[in-house]
Amino acid sequence: MDAATAALFGAGIGVAPATVKAVLDWRSSRAGREHETKMKLREERLVLVKQWRQGLAVSHAAYRQWLIKEDEGVPPRTVVVRAKEPLDVPDAAPTEWFASLRRHISEQGAAARFREAEEVMCDKETVVILQIEIGRIERKWLDDETQ
Repeated sequence: MDAATAALFGAGIGVAPATVKAVLDWRSSRAGREHETKMKLREERLVLVKQWRQGLAVSHAAYRQWLIKEDEGVPPRTVVVRAKEPLDVPDAAPTEWFASLRRHISEQGAAARFREAEEVMCDKETVVILQIEIGRIERKWLDDETQ
């Protein structure tokens, strides 16, 4: 083996560990970035679900308060005939929490009617349907994470 071949061989051996290290660092940093992205998405989704549940609770409380106001001054055991169009009913449709939920609501099932609804009154039935739908969305997101 002449001196030139030995020098070339020696240089190759000297460069190889640095090259391998660079490739391994690149792969591990890529995995780290992917993990960070997944964790950020998970955190955003958890915040959304929390906002939806809090917003639903606040809207339901506002609806119940409205019902109490409607019945103020009505003597007990009196039949109350409600107007066909209730006045000043709290509407959840224009709220921020519902606007962010709307696009995630399923196009099928009981909750589908709220996807395009102009008014959303948070009575008992609506609250139950939306709670189930929020749970469905949350489970779907968790299933997506595990795959």
